[in-house]
Amino acid sequence: MKKKIAREMLTFKKKRQVKSISTCLGIRSGSVNQTLLHDDRKRRSDATSEETVSRITEFLNKPGVSTTLPTSKRIRRDLNERKVLDQPVRDLYKTFQTEYPTEVISLSTFDRLRPKNIETTKKQHWFRCLCEVCTKLLWN
Repeated sequence: MKKKIAREMLTFKKKRQVKSISTCLGIRSGSVNQTLLHDDRKRRSDATSEETVSRITEFLNKPGVSTTLPTSKRIRRDLNERKVLDQPVRDLYKTFQTEYPTEVISLSTFDRLRPKNIETTKKQHWFRCLCEVCTKLLWN
């Protein structure tokens, strides 16, 4: 019943009257907006497939591609570990194309689909390795 009313209220959303009408009917405006947002819409024919998105996230989470940051302060609020890419995005894009030659995707889309917990190489210079071998190389 609520969904039926919410779909009929679609015209009121354009006029920004959803809140006033939902209070009159006793329906929360959040549930009205949620049902309006989850309308069955067609997906574009040239949209990036879910399989491609999952391949990109799996590729960027590989141990040779990204490194977990060492400090506990770098954990996000949703408890995802932050990672830093080991190479620039452009080089990783070329590597991705060689591993998955059937995937046709642009560099900008590849960068846009990068998960939010994986940061670019700009953040990497603050988090270098502090083992003896690496520190001796830095001082020599």
